[in-house]
Amino acid sequence: MNEQKEDRVDISTYITIIMRRRWLILILFLATFISTVFFTFRKPPVYEAKTTIIIKQLPNAFPGMEFGYTKATEITNHTLMLKSRTLMDKVAESFSAADVESIGVTNRSQITSKVRNATTITPVKNSDIIEIKCKTEKPHTAALFANQIAKTYIQFNIEDKRREVSGVREFAENQMKIVETQLKKAEEDIRNYQKTHKVLGLQKETEEFITQLADLQSLYEKAKIERKGSEKNLFAVKSQLTSEQKEFLKTSTDISLPLLGDLKKSLSALENDRASLVIQGYSENDPKIREIDSKIVAIKQKMNETIVLLLQNRGQIDALTQVQSLILKSLNLQIEVEVRKAREKAYGAILNQYEAKFNRIPDNQVELARLERQRVANEKVYMMLLEKSEEAKISEASEIGTVAMLDTAVVPEKQIWKRKILNIILGFIMGLIISMGVAFVMEYFDTSIKGVDDVEKTLGLPLLASIPGIRTNGKKGEVEDIQMRLITHYKPRSPISESYRSLRTSLQFASVDGDIKTVVVTSPAPKEGKTLTASNLAITEAQAGRKTLLLDTDLRKPMIHHLFKLKKDDGISKVLTGELKLDDAIKKTGIENLSVITSGPIPPNPSELLGSKKMKEVLTELKERFDMIILDSPPMIAVTDPSVLGQEVDGVLLVIRSGRTTREIAEKAKSNAEYVHIKLLGVVLNDIDVRNVYGSYKYYYYKYYYYYSEDGEKKEKRRRKHHRH
Repeated sequence: MNEQKEDRVDISTYITIIMRRRWLILILFLATFISTVFFTFRKPPVYEAKTTIIIKQLPNAFPGMEFGYTKATEITNHTLMLKSRTLMDKVAESFSAADVESIGVTNRSQITSKVRNATTITPVKNSDIIEIKCKTEKPHTAALFANQIAKTYIQFNIEDKRREVSGVREFAENQMKIVETQLKKAEEDIRNYQKTHKVLGLQKETEEFITQLADLQSLYEKAKIERKGSEKNLFAVKSQLTSEQKEFLKTSTDISLPLLGDLKKSLSALENDRASLVIQGYSENDPKIREIDSKIVAIKQKMNETIVLLLQNRGQIDALTQVQSLILKSLNLQIEVEVRKAREKAYGAILNQYEAKFNRIPDNQVELARLERQRVANEKVYMMLLEKSEEAKISEASEIGTVAMLDTAVVPEKQIWKRKILNIILGFIMGLIISMGVAFVMEYFDTSIKGVDDVEKTLGLPLLASIPGIRTNGKKGEVEDIQMRLITHYKPRSPISESYRSLRTSLQFASVDGDIKTVVVTSPAPKEGKTLTASNLAITEAQAGRKTLLLDTDLRKPMIHHLFKLKKDDGISKVLTGELKLDDAIKKTGIENLSVITSGPIPPNPSELLGSKKMKEVLTELKERFDMIILDSPPMIAVTDPSVLGQEVDGVLLVIRSGRTTREIAEKAKSNAEYVHIKLLGVVLNDIDVRNVYGSYKYYYYKYYYYYSEDGEKKEKRRRKHHRH
């Protein structure tokens, strides 16, 4: 229940702040909203064009190595690449001179940012489609941007896929040039040797041995080239990884490969057996060779599964989910390199055995056999490289990428109204945020006392009454009365008059020591309504049938004589100086039971007069004549007069003006009173604007206004109107 009450209090506090600052909020809101609407409709129209591309799903080239890599991850990768600055630079470079001129820029460097700012990339949910939307001020430019981004990305994707298979081709072409040179040199060396030594050729047995040796050398060189080709592809894939991805790949490889020792041994044994069969003349399609190949594939699969299981056990599988497919290819290519190394090693071992037999050739045949071996080996390697190069070219040319155009953008005919509507909605929201924000910030830095809670929290004194501010509607005849501010006399049935009567009642119970007969009315600072409060309180006391005296002890800036239209000269200052008898100073006001003593001429020493023995004697005599004496004194912060008078009366009433008196000044006034041991009866919160108040106080104010108004029907309507709010 307490929490619910606190919530209600907080809400009412916020509403009160809003109502208090309503004009500021309204002005700021209208300024922001109208400015937004004005600039929205002044901006040139915006057109949007849309292109869609589709991502083709290819079969997984790496079974067992998915690592949580999903279609959604691939679509995300494509989306990020479409947004990248690298692609936008390529788009800018692809525009023709005519396109650049139509876009309205002077150089291509400006196009990149223009295209990027105009583009939005959005994947279509639950599909393989990505939308490319471009918004520009020119309709044809929007379509041009969207189509050019799609075309450039499709070409970029093709080049990226081809880059992955270009390693073998580049390596083969480079090796062909080297081998071709070596082959020509070997042929030239043979011709020179035969011519010099007049040798026609090798013996048949030697020639057959050289052929076998050259075939073996060719197989060895082929295995080496395939291994280097795989390493080249691996390097090309790694070059596309970020430094973090490379570090992750290295860590995974360093951990995984040592655990594959047994599999690597089995792989080496199989490659040795395969090499032996090939040397013996078995073809690639022979059942024995095919059986060994299937076992090698099974070992590769087992190596893949071992890596997956290891990463799962180490909790690293999730990290790969966010990594591009390049890491998957890198891991697979590293296993492929291990396979190629095993095959190269197997052929190398057999080649070493044949090298030992080479020394058994007759001496007169050795040099020519060596030269012939080099020629035949180079010739076979060259043909093999040529074959590999052609195969790589075909694979590269056949790569068409995984991205295709689905719909091209057309030149839009109508501008985007949704954007203008969105701007207006945002202007409305921003207007509310800015206006409310400024209002609450001002409220935070506003240290003035505004309401009942502020009085209780700041001063810890009882609030005897809250007096609404006096408002006028400007009617002729009423203005003069209102200006006099004696509302309790001229409008006794008004709600403000009732507030003063409430103050009178509270004052009767403000002291536990007995009946209060003398009260000093003061305020912390000037212009806070102490004189009006003292005057209207005196009138309500008189209306209650008590013989009341209003004494103007503000001997610095007296105002009582203006309110009651009396002459100031014959007043309390003359009484205190002995120039005038007390009876001659007491003036009738025309209000039953109410008398007034004006200030008299302003003396040079007000504090000394008010603190004199004569003043005590005057107060003693007045107490015998009147039931209630109310003294209007100067502000407490400005002078010491209230402190002097406060020690001679039953209590002091502190008047605080809502929204004007600051907490610091109010606290200082209280501190001054406590220092000289003045009895503070309580606080009167003056000049409250009920239009800024939310809650029960406002409701009862208007309810009372209805019952005590002279024009009941009219005021009832007003009360209902405010009650609804």
